[in-house]
Amino acid sequence: MLEQFKEWYIKLENYEEDKEEDIEEDFELLEISDLDSYSFVRAGKWWSVLARDKWKCLSCGRSAREDSVLLEVDHIIPRSKGGSDDIINLQTLCKKCNIGKSNKDSTRL
Repeated sequence: MLEQFKEWYIKLENYEEDKEEDIEEDFELLEISDLDSYSFVRAGKWWSVLARDKWKCLSCGRSAREDSVLLEVDHIIPRSKGGSDDIINLQTLCKKCNIGKSNKDSTRL
């Protein structure tokens, strides 16, 4: 009986160690996929959209080279209407054109 108890105790210790390792791995995954990482990926994606659109507003054609122009990356189909963050659903708009666009729009300006 004592031998069986020792076996159970060893198995329990091993189980707890395995669980701790699993938890540590889960935390490492959380650190990799936290908001800062998402922001980094999002920034890279947005940079790609701006470069693809040649740093110009697709609505009015104004360029980022103009002093007063602030470019933004806009969702063609708004996320509130089921639009995705895929590059194909993103376009470059200047701040002025983007402010005039509501979430009712679902077409490229």
